[in-house]
Amino acid sequence: MSKLSANRLLVVWKNGLTRFPITNIFGILATLLLIFGNEFDWQKISYWGPSVFTVYLGIPLFFAIELKGESIKDSLKKYIFLISGLLLLGIIFFDINGDGLESLQGGIRIAGYALILHLLVSFWPVHNSKNDNAFWQFNRVLFIRVFTTGLYTAVLQAGLAGALVAIKTLFDLDFDEKPFIYLFFTMAGLIPTMIFTSGIPQGIQNMDDEEEYPKGLRIFAQYILLPIVAIYMLILYLYGMKIVVMWELPKGWVSNLIMAFSVVGILAILLLHPYGKQEDNKILKPITKWFYRLIIPLLILLYTAAFYRIGEYGFTVLRYLLLSLAIWLSFIISYMLFVRNKQLRMVPFSLMLVVIIVIFTPFVNAWSVSEASQKKRLISMLKENKMWNSGKQEIIKSNQALPDSVATEMHNIVMYLFENHQITGLEPIIAINTNDSLGNRIERYSVRNDIDNDLEKFGIRDYYNFAYAVEDKIIESSKAKYPTVSYNAQGYKIENEMISLSGGYKHYVQFLANDYNENAAYKLKNNHLIIQTVNGNWDLNLVPMLLKNCSEWKYPKKSNQTTSYKYPNHFLQQTDSSGTLLIENLRMEYNDELKSYELKYLEGVALLR
Repeated sequence: MSKLSANRLLVVWKNGLTRFPITNIFGILATLLLIFGNEFDWQKISYWGPSVFTVYLGIPLFFAIELKGESIKDSLKKYIFLISGLLLLGIIFFDINGDGLESLQGGIRIAGYALILHLLVSFWPVHNSKNDNAFWQFNRVLFIRVFTTGLYTAVLQAGLAGALVAIKTLFDLDFDEKPFIYLFFTMAGLIPTMIFTSGIPQGIQNMDDEEEYPKGLRIFAQYILLPIVAIYMLILYLYGMKIVVMWELPKGWVSNLIMAFSVVGILAILLLHPYGKQEDNKILKPITKWFYRLIIPLLILLYTAAFYRIGEYGFTVLRYLLLSLAIWLSFIISYMLFVRNKQLRMVPFSLMLVVIIVIFTPFVNAWSVSEASQKKRLISMLKENKMWNSGKQEIIKSNQALPDSVATEMHNIVMYLFENHQITGLEPIIAINTNDSLGNRIERYSVRNDIDNDLEKFGIRDYYNFAYAVEDKIIESSKAKYPTVSYNAQGYKIENEMISLSGGYKHYVQFLANDYNENAAYKLKNNHLIIQTVNGNWDLNLVPMLLKNCSEWKYPKKSNQTTSYKYPNHFLQQTDSSGTLLIENLRMEYNDELKSYELKYLEGVALLR
């Protein structure tokens, strides 16, 4: 039986190699390139990284081409597809090599190529992809093969790595980590490609009459994916109700959550598509319809969060991509709800078109739109502050000092343009010099420092990182004498983007305050924040904020003899005639004489009028 099993395994692998030779060659090349990079100093080989990514992209591309070729009788047409695939990989290589792998643009373009090729695999090889059953059965096989390949590869990796450890330990062999690294490289290239291709059945391109509906797949989608989707839908709806009740703007992070939830939900619905037609699963059909309808309010929430930030801060690459995906999601929901003769392949096909447009199409891609948007914002702010010569189209120095918030925002725009678009938006007055007078390349941090120095001449600087005064080192007692309660905005850090810069603010201060040092620039006294800088003095009463947000303040409990930590889901905020406070952390200690808590430590940002 063992011999028969081994022979069967060899036959299956041989069939995979003979049916998909080029696909497996790319799997072998991927492993060899990883080993090559480990043997040599790959950081000095400029083409190594692009070569690795290009080879990996060749695996799904040529899998689709070879699978499509099985249903094509014309040999010339097959060769045209193969040559076109090689030419496409050549274009991808030079494109990736030009962008640089370390940049955001390079990473997104690689992800875009990978997504396009995998989406292409999902519908292009199908002989009759307009037939929903053929399309679903084809992708059902691919979906199961992906999970099977992952499982087999993980078991092989763990088993063989354990064998190496046993050999090294039992036989007292002294070898370094290279065998483990090469084993990992093999499991990352050659082996999974062989396992995946060896399990692809014949005739997969034409499965119009296939009626296999695995019970395990239905259980996975119906009892694992759908409940997860339902939980996240409930969370998002509760969050939406909170927004309506408190009348506050949604957090930007909710957009990402809605997109992830929607994609997983659509995947679950697609996996369950044929099961809804069965007599014992009729409940799935209304679930599908209501799922798309229930996403609509969440889409409104998503658009609200996205358009608010775009309106306030303009387009960035990531905001443009998010908005594009939101538009695609709106299209898919409308398509599924209102088109009578809908086809499942529209989901991957339309997403592929969106990726091509927003990442690779000139003038309308994310980088073109983002660059134009941020340059427009920067020039508009310069004009408002009389720092722009419209005739010469260049920056000029203002006779008046810029408000901190304006200077910080201008600085952030310039640095965004530098990091993501390799420009400052203020050329030729402030340009990027990547080489010195001898032609040697300047380190990136030095280039950034040069831009900072040039901006400083025009009064543009980041006041978030450079507060007005440097205060004395905070010395806190190692052990509190009385009960204390600390509040932290867990997982949140106040950033410039989170702060509305409108409202006539003149000063932007980042502070750490306590009640121990009377001579500090920022200190706490009788639950007031006292700010004393060269630009003025402010006395901010914090009691209203504490009464609103801190239950221990309103209902002090001396019996609590241990330090407790509460984590609100956002930073605390207070606005009055003096300005706006955004609090990241605070600590208060119970005062036995006053029978209440007192503020001992405060950290955050103040926008002062």
